[in-house]
This record gives sequence, structure tokens and C-alpha cells, in this order.
Amino acid sequence: MRLVASVLLVTVVTSTGFAQQSTATKEKPSVYNLIWWENDPVDKAAEDVYAARFNIIELREKKGFTEGKPTTQVSPLPVRSQSGRPINGKVYVAFIVTSDGRVIEPLVLSSTDKRLTSAALAAIRQWRFTPSRLNGSAVSTIWGLPATFEGPMKASFTLARGELSEAEAKAMFVRTPAPDYPYDARRRREEGTGLFRLHVDERGKVTKVTILKSTGHQALDAEALKTYKAWLARPGERRKVDVPLRFVLRGS
Repeated sequence: MRLVASVLLVTVVTSTGFAQQSTATKEKPSVYNLIWWENDPVDKAAEDVYAARFNIIELREKKGFTEGKPTTQVSPLPVRSQSGRPINGKVYVAFIVTSDGRVIEPLVLSSTDKRLTSAALAAIRQWRFTPSRLNGSAVSTIWGLPATFEGPMKASFTLARGELSEAEAKAMFVRTPAPDYPYDARRRREEGTGLFRLHVDERGKVTKVTILKSTGHQALDAEALKTYKAWLARPGERRKVDVPLRFVLRGS
């Protein structure tokens, strides 16, 4: 499943021997799931919920495969509580893109607040795609996207991978050393939260780390860049992964 630098991608079948059939019921329509790394908990969650209704075929090579792209994107409407305050949070939605580009069977894999789920599902149902193709033929695929609700005016789906959950990090990375808290930064009582993008090659090596959001302090950013460069992922496709990091002093 292509959670593109997050997109959950699923697609179905091939006779060339590099697709593995997960469920073999002839009556079920088939969908493909492109596996970017093994034992991804999001892949497993999506396959588990769709297995009863679809014949899921796992695709482990991109040869002959062209990923579909969204042509119509609709953001979720912001949600407010009964008191009128905006409800913030994240909803991870899985869905199937048919061979003619429609979204069907959307469902929620996880949500930080159940009050956000209806808005996320209503929005994703309106999306349209160019279909994915395998060896030139249009195929149905499984996708997954996070919807983020922030403040009274902002709610959106993220086509990039977005921030890793703890479970996703454990599934993708085999070496994750923790950063040190630089002595001088502690002495100056510097704190901050940043977001960093890891560029990972096919071997799992982090080839580059870029700052998407600075911690606000040069020493903390430098420590994060050094630490994340030492991370090692499982072999797979080239990908870009966004990882948050917070430096906070005890007692703060």
C-alpha cells in the first residue's frame, strides 16, 4: 500500500510472478496493494478490513505499474464542538480507487477524535483519480490518507507521508538512535519542537535530512540532523519520511 511518502496504495494482480495473492475467492473483485516495506501496520489494518469483500493482491515490485493521481481533491469541513470551539486531530482514512477513478468503500483506520470521522469520510468520497495501471491495464487499488484538522479554518488531507506514528516508525526503521540534549542548549534552557524530512534510499540508508520546521534553536536542529542521518530503514522503495522531534527540559 502506498502510503506515499504516504499514500496507501493497493492494486491487483499479475501473471508475471511478482504479485502475491492474499485471498483467493473468485467471486470477490480484486484490488492491488503495493507493498513499500514489509510488516507495515497500516497495510495490515487495511487488508484486514477489506479482505472479507475483496480479493487482495500484494504487489512488491513497481515494474509495469503506474500509480494513479488525484484529479479532484476536496478538503474536509472543519468540525466544532457543542461549545463552538474547533476540534483538532487526525483521521487516517483507507479507501479503494476503482479502475475508472472513483472512490469506494472509504473507512476509518484510526482517529484521534470520533467527532472528526464523518467530515473526513464525506470529503474523501468526493475525490477522483486517474486510475493506476498495471502492464497498461487500469486496475483498482487501495489507498490511505491522513486528514488533519487544525484550528477553525484548516482541515486537509496529506498526500505526502506525513508524520510517522510510533507503530509506523517501528515497522519501517530497524535502527533509531535517540538524540542527545546538547549541554549548551540545556544550559541556555532551550526547548522546541521541529519536523524533519528523512530521504531514504532503496537500501534503507538515510541519504539526506531536511528541516521542514525548525525547533527554533540551531543547536537542537543540528542534533536532530545528526541523529536522523544515523537512522536505518528496512530495504524497499525510495521514500521521504517526515518525523517530528521535541526537546523539552524536565520540570518545564
